[in-house]
Amino acid sequence: AEWWGRVERSTWSTSYFLLQTFPSRLVDLARNISSVPGARDIQLSFSNLNRRIFGRLMTPPIQVFSSLFPTLFRHPRFIYSPLAFIRDEFRHHRRQLEATRDSRARELGNLTFIGAQILALLKEPTNASQDNDALIIKWTAKALNIISAAEAIQVLRELLCVQLPKHTTSHVAVTDAHKRPSRWVLAWPRFILFPPAIFLCLRSLYSNRDSLVGNLIDIAQTVRMFWTQWIFEPIVDILNTVRTGGEEGVRVISKQGLQSDMESLERMVLDLAMETQTWSQSELHALSNRIRQGDLSTVLKIYEGDIKSPLRSAMSGTLVRSLLIQIQKAKVDIDFALAGIDKLLRSQELTFGFVGVAPSLAVVYIVSGWLRGLWSGGRGRGKYGGKRGRESSFYMIRRIERLLTNAQSIAAGTLSALAESSPTTSIPLTRWKVTPLDPLTQGLLLVSVSHLRRYVERHLPKRSRLREGFLEDLSDLEDPARGGRNEKLQVVHRMWHSWGNTLEWGKVET
Repeated sequence: AEWWGRVERSTWSTSYFLLQTFPSRLVDLARNISSVPGARDIQLSFSNLNRRIFGRLMTPPIQVFSSLFPTLFRHPRFIYSPLAFIRDEFRHHRRQLEATRDSRARELGNLTFIGAQILALLKEPTNASQDNDALIIKWTAKALNIISAAEAIQVLRELLCVQLPKHTTSHVAVTDAHKRPSRWVLAWPRFILFPPAIFLCLRSLYSNRDSLVGNLIDIAQTVRMFWTQWIFEPIVDILNTVRTGGEEGVRVISKQGLQSDMESLERMVLDLAMETQTWSQSELHALSNRIRQGDLSTVLKIYEGDIKSPLRSAMSGTLVRSLLIQIQKAKVDIDFALAGIDKLLRSQELTFGFVGVAPSLAVVYIVSGWLRGLWSGGRGRGKYGGKRGRESSFYMIRRIERLLTNAQSIAAGTLSALAESSPTTSIPLTRWKVTPLDPLTQGLLLVSVSHLRRYVERHLPKRSRLREGFLEDLSDLEDPARGGRNEKLQVVHRMWHSWGNTLEWGKVET
């Protein structure tokens, strides 16, 4: 039923289904034409055969055309679209299967009530010392108004060995009329259309092999350069920065260049001071310390004195040497400024590295996610069954919640009436501590729980808390004697709260 509904919702799937089943529909049409009375009297002449065949098509239009679209006879309507007839078929099959499901679910719900009553009977203190088999035979005899235990045993043997196999056969006969077409019917377009399409593609690829080889080489080089220059090398640079603390690599100004400029300035100032002043070694040492700190007041005083008599100073060379010292001082100041800029850049080197490599890593993440999704393809691969598996679990838990929300618990006054309506429910339901659901809701609930249990066994990791907790919640839902409608709704809400984020139920696309 879910398969028919899924195909019905898609226009492309409906059209493709019409193509898949078109040969079988033509066979049914030919069989219907041949079964028209008088078909054996058709002569072999082409004109007579043509006239007879089209005459028979026009004579009983509904009966013959229903061979192409079986639901047309059930729902006569004007022809406005073949896809509408196909969707009528989908709805017919789905409704019939859902009706069969509801019928079986109601029977299943009654059986669960009977099983729960028998289990409650066996657990009663008054029956604890008796044999379980004897109690079941006694209960069966009472339910079926049989006096002897031998007749009860014969009834149970008849049920297990004859009636249940017959029920299985009849159930298969009912569902076979509405099952999906066979695999060969659905797969023949692929076998017929795919080989020519593959041949044409291969021939096109072979005729353009030179350009394709060149394109593949360019793509491979592009991928290799992207990986090397935009991912590998930036990550290596980041690791080197972390390891060395940012002391290696290209700088705005090197430490050796700044040190040599400072030493040159210091020598020039000391030489000028020794020529123009009679200082001791201690005074020269103090001057050297002031120079390292950037204090050139001594040179400035000498320069101011030389300005007063520039001719004499120029002849002695002190003015020129003072100017050279000022030029060297300006150079040192520029080097200090560049060194500050270099230190600032070094402090932000890790930030620059991560900013530079982030876009390439984002590209790799997006492409890898797309390839992973393409590989899984919603076919059950991936974490927790992939996208399709998580969607299936979402729709099942939603269906369970909808069943419980729309269901009504059996009123206490109707328990005795339910027990009297069927001999198999002669044990009163008032033994239970809670009022059970109606048989149809209980049966549909078990069907949905079985789907979820199959999903858990296939896709959730074994020996994990997720799997064990999920199975515990399913056991609470399927037991008819463990809580009524409100209690089971609380279990569903707990499942939404506990497993919804893990299984991404909130991200399922409708």
